[in-house]
Amino acid sequence: MILREANFADIAKILSLYEETKLIPTGETDLFANLLKEKIQKDPDLLVVAYDEERDILVGCIMGLYDPLASYTRLLAVNPVYRRKGIGILLRNEIVDRLKKRGAVFIGSLMYVSNRPIYGLLKKMGWTQLEDCHCFYIDTRS
Repeated sequence: MILREANFADIAKILSLYEETKLIPTGETDLFANLLKEKIQKDPDLLVVAYDEERDILVGCIMGLYDPLASYTRLLAVNPVYRRKGIGILLRNEIVDRLKKRGAVFIGSLMYVSNRPIYGLLKKMGWTQLEDCHCFYIDTRS
């Protein structure tokens, strides 16, 4: 198993992984494909994949968003067959290290409430849940 920066050849595999793990909302595949392309062009070091070289399978992915005041990890996905083998921890630690090297002080994690397995992983890794924090958004396409 290796961790490496994602490249353009990985995009279809990452999208498949995100679809399999329900990280892409219905009808948003093109939006996510464009997001991945832009990330590889602008911040390739903040899109990391886990790759099983023996089986030639992309088994995990995570993205980092850098901001000096509030950086984030997001879109962590691990192939269900490869879960509970420490891959999520490896990916999250790798992206946190990369964000720290850029100067990040506070690093948060964005996730869907329905993604309950990630809560246990984050607590196991020493992350603190903000009980009084909620996320709001606006869809600028409408």
